[in-house]
Amino acid sequence: MSFLFPLYLLGLAALSVPILLHLRNRELKKVVPFSSLRFLKPTKIQQQQRSKLENLLLLLLRCAILALLAFAFGRPFFRQELMKDLVGQSQQAVILIDTSASMRQEGHWEQALKRTRVIIDDLKPSDEVQVFTFDKSARLLHSFDAWREPAEPERKATLLAKLESIEPTWQSTDLGQAMITAVESFRDALEDVSEDSPAGRQVYLVSDVQEGANLESLGQYEWPVEVKVTEERVGEGARTNASLQLLPRATGIAELQKQEDRFRLINDRDSKESRFTITWQNAEGTAASQPLSVVVPPGETEVLAAPKTTTGMKAPVLQLAGDDVDFDNRYFQSPPVAKPLRILYHSDEDPDRVGAPLFFFKRALIETATFKPELTLKKFAEPLDKLDWSLLDFVVVSDPMGNVPMDAMRDYLNDGGRGLFMVRSLNSVPALADLLELDQLPAAEAKIADYALLGEIDRQHPYLQGFSEARFADFTKVHFWRHRTLDASKLENARVIASFDSGEPAWFEVPVGKGSLLVMTSSWDREDSQLALSTKFIPLIYAILTQDPSGSDSKRTYFIGDSIPLDSGIEKTVTLPDGEEIKVDEEAASFDATDAPGLYKIVYPTRAFVAAVNVPTEESRLAAIESDKLELLLKVDDERAEDSTKGDIPLGKLSVQEQESRQKVWMWLLYLVLILLIVEILYSARCAQPKAAPSEGGA
Repeated sequence: MSFLFPLYLLGLAALSVPILLHLRNRELKKVVPFSSLRFLKPTKIQQQQRSKLENLLLLLLRCAILALLAFAFGRPFFRQELMKDLVGQSQQAVILIDTSASMRQEGHWEQALKRTRVIIDDLKPSDEVQVFTFDKSARLLHSFDAWREPAEPERKATLLAKLESIEPTWQSTDLGQAMITAVESFRDALEDVSEDSPAGRQVYLVSDVQEGANLESLGQYEWPVEVKVTEERVGEGARTNASLQLLPRATGIAELQKQEDRFRLINDRDSKESRFTITWQNAEGTAASQPLSVVVPPGETEVLAAPKTTTGMKAPVLQLAGDDVDFDNRYFQSPPVAKPLRILYHSDEDPDRVGAPLFFFKRALIETATFKPELTLKKFAEPLDKLDWSLLDFVVVSDPMGNVPMDAMRDYLNDGGRGLFMVRSLNSVPALADLLELDQLPAAEAKIADYALLGEIDRQHPYLQGFSEARFADFTKVHFWRHRTLDASKLENARVIASFDSGEPAWFEVPVGKGSLLVMTSSWDREDSQLALSTKFIPLIYAILTQDPSGSDSKRTYFIGDSIPLDSGIEKTVTLPDGEEIKVDEEAASFDATDAPGLYKIVYPTRAFVAAVNVPTEESRLAAIESDKLELLLKVDDERAEDSTKGDIPLGKLSVQEQESRQKVWMWLLYLVLILLIVEILYSARCAQPKAAPSEGGA
């Protein structure tokens, strides 16, 4: 038996009161008058203390009443183990073992295995158990059926042997979903449990319960009142830990600017250190830069410039030193690989004429770390039947004269291609109408007194998002001498992304099949405008060519568990960070076995690239979740709990407070006190009656 308020047991000291009263309550002797004692010789009087208790049964009744009152105020209850024995119940337990990356801290995994063994050793022969390991997802290690299968003496040994086969992974922690999985596993096992003797439900959580664990799913989950959770926390105590993350370089227009590598350094709130060292390393572990000393106070985050490499070339690993935990101290980055950007320029322009659109366009094609432009020139008279349109990333059509056939261009757009059409004169309007499959497209040469300026600009469009920054936003210095007026409202689903100060559309986008066509009613020819001579030209061309919302994923940095996209229908191999080479099925469109951090090399017959895989950043938040936060998420609604207590839920399933509330031993003790009080009153009244004097014999 246990007590909810054991301090009330000090009231047992009141048992001394009736005992003392009984010792003092001796019968008074009758006083007899006597004559003068003057002539008697005085003698020494020897007094004897009388300690004999009278009315022993009455004394016991009164002591029992006081003792029962003290016990009632102490709120006694029978604990889970005793109640199970009393009602003949077994216990069903689910053990959740955390195998996420944070469990790789020194000593954590050893503690987890030790505590799990203790839980298993304490199981009684009538108990049942199943074990889950969990990180990003929960996996069944040992089921209830597997526990029941061997004979009782071999059950624990079989399970303990399985524990030796598991180890921490590099995955993130979804603690909430793991706990829900544990509860659902009880419900799945209900068919195997006797209706007459339902088992107690107990979840043992063996984890470091770190702040980076995902608890979101628990917020909307109604935790059953009958399932009790016991936390077996490992690795308690503050440790210095910091983590870093290399920030991706800006792409699009910002990629044209000179950039430096920057990283984010996060120092845990429980850290005892604030000074750390950052160094670039080569893949083999040798230093590639001078160490950089940085200071970040505990609980804060800083974004800092990374050190320069000694060779001026990018290094694959950014190394952190200075904390107690090293599993998250390396951040990997892939070496830059320029993606080919294949462009067809379809025009009759003289490529050598200074001031022509092609003259400026060729000079705007700047190779960057992510894109490598490849330009193909085709005149309108040249046949296009040998051109593989599927390999093209972008097509520019400049001022086709007359009835130039646009069938091949239209098919390219319908299949998802992207293009730019420059209306440099009214002679090119029929070709545009043919491309858009219109009977006619009214157009006229705009009347401009001096020059036109761009008025409204849609900077939310992917082509112009980069111009939202202040350094790119001003177009007032770009003068347009000539432009054509086209009514974009007549074009279905056309989107004007820039217009002149007169309200006429300057640039608008028209969807064509699965693709899109950007139409410019003027051009960057020096006779049409100053666009090619402005600082906006190269960023604009670069944005149009590279900002493809439907383009393939070109990122090269992933996290543990992410899938690396692959080209299907081609032979390929993947080299893991430990050097193991895996031949991937030709039809596979992704590689999913990103189980360890490092550099994964994907090799095709004609090319290769490297993808960096890193530890999930949330795993570096090692400070323990406060116990009350987890308890709050698991708190059962009072109304549901009250309804649940009306059923046949065994007391052994409930928490200490719930067990005491359900058993209500104190109420039965008060009933017993009331009965004893009635007996005591009646018996004391009987004892208080005077005894009849004995009659004198022979009277």
